[in-house]
Amino acid sequence: MELEKIEPTVHYANFTVPAAAEWPGRRLSDHELILAVRGNFELLLPETGESFLQQAGQTLFIYPGEYHTYRVRPGAKEPLFSCIHFDFDRETGGLGPLPRLISAGRAFEQLAALFRRLPEEYRKPGRFQPAISANILKEILFRLAEAAGSGPAGDEQPVAEMTAYLDRHLTEHPGRAELSRRFFLSRPYINRLFLKKLGESPTAYVHRRLAHRGYELMLYGKHSAKEAAAELGFANQFHFSRVFKKVFGFAPSHLCSHPRKG
Repeated sequence: MELEKIEPTVHYANFTVPAAAEWPGRRLSDHELILAVRGNFELLLPETGESFLQQAGQTLFIYPGEYHTYRVRPGAKEPLFSCIHFDFDRETGGLGPLPRLISAGRAFEQLAALFRRLPEEYRKPGRFQPAISANILKEILFRLAEAAGSGPAGDEQPVAEMTAYLDRHLTEHPGRAELSRRFFLSRPYINRLFLKKLGESPTAYVHRRLAHRGYELMLYGKHSAKEAAAELGFANQFHFSRVFKKVFGFAPSHLCSHPRKG
C-alpha cells in the first residue's frame, strides 16, 4: 500500500524522560514508534533472537504482536524519548516497506519538533483533535520514508548541488544533458539519483518548479499565460500550458483572468 494513502489513528503519544529503565515481556496490539531524542536504547525480541540497538537520532518501530523487551542501555545519561502508539484503517493498509530502524540525520530537529508537538495536540480536547493528530503522524511517517529512502549520505551533496543549479537556471530549461556536462556524471546515474532522492526526474523537477513559478506570475504578477510562458523561457504558450496542466491538473486559463493591459 502506498504510504500516501494510509489513515492512521493515534492511541497515545508522549515526549518525556523514561519513567523506568526497562519494559519487559510486552506484546502490543498496535504499532509503536519511538524516537530516541537523547541516550541509547535497545529492543530485544526473544521469540526470534533478534536485538536492535537504537541510538540518539534514530526511530524504531515495534510491530503489533511482537513479544519484546524495550530498555534504556546501561550508562545512558539523562535519556529522553518520544513514543507514539497508533494503528491504521484496515482498508488502507499499513506501513509497507519502512525499515525498523531509521536514522533521522539532517531531519532530526524537524522530526523531534513533530514528535514533541503530537502529544501536545493529542491531549487537547476538540472535535478535530483526532484528525490533527493523525495528520501530524502522517507527516512524521512521510519524513521518515524520505530519510529511509535517501540512500547513502554521499548521494545528498550532488543532488543538492544539482537542484541548486537547476533552480538558478530554470528559465533555460536545463535537463540531464546539461547536468551531465556540469557535474561530470552520466545521464542514467543522474536520473537514478533524482528518482531515489526526489521521486522524479530532473526534467520533471524543472517542469514542476516552472509551473509553480508560472502560477505565481499569473495569480499575483497579473501575467497572462502567454506572458508567463515568455518570461519562463517556453517556446510558446501551448508548451507552457501542457506543462502547467500536467503539474496542476488544470489549464492556466482556469486559474484566473485579468483584463488586458492597455
